[in-house]
Amino acid sequence: MMAPGDAATTFGPGDHASTYGGNPLACAAGLAVAQYIYDKNVLDNVKARGEQLTQGLEKLAEKYPTVLGQVRGWGLLKGIECIADDIAPGDLVAAAMNEGLLLVPAGANVVRFVPPLIISEEEINMALERFEAAVKSKAN
Repeated sequence: MMAPGDAATTFGPGDHASTYGGNPLACAAGLAVAQYIYDKNVLDNVKARGEQLTQGLEKLAEKYPTVLGQVRGWGLLKGIECIADDIAPGDLVAAAMNEGLLLVPAGANVVRFVPPLIISEEEINMALERFEAAVKSKAN
């Protein structure tokens, strides 16, 4: 690092370095992703699909009030509480995997949804159907 005076002693060796920092390929890839997000209105899809996912999960929480609780999260990163004493989030995640849906347990009582930013309306519907099948299999 080149800097004059006191600025030259601010960082020690390895304090401000990265193997890939400033790499032309990494920069080009980052710019291409940012351009795609902008050109394809990906954030509009995130907002719409996030609202769809929230509404669907809230309906499931109403349908299975002894198993599912509060829905929370931003955009497409959503979590739903697993409130049943005899069903852990990991149990629902395993049941969802058996239905072909990949989810993640989060904390002691939350099942987390982390779909891709480009997920479609149909795919959200399919995910909700599969999650309901998973919940139903554990609720009985």
